[in-house]
Amino acid sequence: MSSTEDPLTVEQQVLGYLQGYGIAPGSALLVAFSGGPDSLCLLSVLHGLRSRYTLRLSAAYLDHGIRSGGETEEEFEFVRKTCSAMDVDLTWERLPGGLVQSRSGAEGGSTEEVAREMRYKFLLRTAADNACDYIALGHTADDQVETVIMRFFQGAGLGGLPGIPRIREKLIRPLIDCSRAQILDYLSGRRLEYLTDSTNRDGRYLRNAI
Repeated sequence: MSSTEDPLTVEQQVLGYLQGYGIAPGSALLVAFSGGPDSLCLLSVLHGLRSRYTLRLSAAYLDHGIRSGGETEEEFEFVRKTCSAMDVDLTWERLPGGLVQSRSGAEGGSTEEVAREMRYKFLLRTAADNACDYIALGHTADDQVETVIMRFFQGAGLGGLPGIPRIREKLIRPLIDCSRAQILDYLSGRRLEYLTDSTNRDGRYLRNAI
């Protein structure tokens, strides 16, 4: 008999998160879904827990209008079909092309920051419209490490280094203890295909460079 316990599965970690942070059975969750590996894993795991934990699931997708039309059309079709196959209601919105960049220039913030702010506004509005108790985000343990490093290079003091909040009001992060390797293993084991956002390979964005 091994003296070490087997590591928790992704499903066990998500269930433990829901129970540990008081996300009650019967809660309505809005899943921020982009079609990428993290959000697909999150949606799939919560879908698997839906009956056991009596969750009411819906999903939200925002096209920031930054990428080419062909890529975003393919992404939206993937998101739509995935939600339809899981019987999950989808709310989506498409921002006018160039809006994020123009606001970034006018407000002096980075494109990343403006896009993130607009995404959260969209998610909060959608959650309110659909009477959702929480917004589930697909941040992982890898994102947590990247955030701490990024803030360090941005000159944050000790108070700015804790990283991504595990839970903040309506925003919950059930995958925050899961590594990206675990996420990819989960998807591979279930033969779930996912999309890769081309902007994630753009070294001009600080998080990508890190």
